[in-house]
Amino acid sequence: MRCGTVWTCPECSMRISVERTALLGKVVTRHVEDGARVMTLTLTLRHFAEHELALSVKASRTAFSRVTDGRAGMRDYVELGLRGWSRSPDLTWGVENGWHLHQHVTLVFEPGTTDEQMTELAEGWFTRWSRGAVAAGMPAPDREHGLDFEILPDGDTEAAQAWAAYQAKGIAAEQLMAGHKKAKGTSRTIGELIHDATIGRTYENPETGAQVQMVDLQAQELLREFEKAIKGVPQMTWSRGKHDLRNILSEEEKTERSDEEIVDDDSLDGEEVAVIPRESWPQLQPRVPEFLSIIEREGTDAARAWLDANGIGWEMPTRLTDTRRRGVRPGSEI
Repeated sequence: MRCGTVWTCPECSMRISVERTALLGKVVTRHVEDGARVMTLTLTLRHFAEHELALSVKASRTAFSRVTDGRAGMRDYVELGLRGWSRSPDLTWGVENGWHLHQHVTLVFEPGTTDEQMTELAEGWFTRWSRGAVAAGMPAPDREHGLDFEILPDGDTEAAQAWAAYQAKGIAAEQLMAGHKKAKGTSRTIGELIHDATIGRTYENPETGAQVQMVDLQAQELLREFEKAIKGVPQMTWSRGKHDLRNILSEEEKTERSDEEIVDDDSLDGEEVAVIPRESWPQLQPRVPEFLSIIEREGTDAARAWLDANGIGWEMPTRLTDTRRRGVRPGSEI
């Protein structure tokens, strides 16, 4: 059984994000092959430490509705060549300014749309985004920090797919992989908050040499706030109706599975490499990205040899029992 939580479970979020990434990448590629143009865009809320995350989440939803709804939203399709869009939220927390929430958006335009039209749309989106944020009780974003966009070269499927992967990962997967994505300066990603709230940090008593593990109480409070505020927020949303970018796919291809269906799909499990006992995890945890890279590049045997070479205890995986077979000698066959 898996929890199916896209925002705070490393395993489930990775499974869900992989499928969402593949879908967005396929959709964008088809549009580029059809001659469409692509623009990447990020909209950011202005915020301060006293702003609660729930307010930022609500303001972001309200502001984006102002961007895409109404006459101005329809004009984007009719006069500025917009085909459709897909968006995903991204989030960090910082000591000075609190929760930092922004929206990553992929926009697809009809062939022949000019750079000037695409730029006009981006500037119009920021104006409406700013007004929506103020209407929802947040400060007006400034242009320098509230809007960032890039028009991708015509026919550049590689750049479009790279952005699709970045957008789809968002906070749900990339930030949950410990050590993979780090926030800047005094900020912390959701993954870092989870680590500090649950695993904590290990300190050595200089007098006794004993290892003392301490968790971060502030991180625990922030994580509780995050879990409550983000509940029900979708990882990815699309423009609707005839402007749904997924319409370019066949009926079979665009059938999108729910989060629960994705995480319950045992075909995604892959090969089990090793069971890492609790006592070995502190040694491996800081080097997880390196370990995963070895698995991907060199395979299972090389990964197990790497564990042995670095003195990290492990056990052979088995589906014959629900226990971790602690009596099995590390590295031995079952």
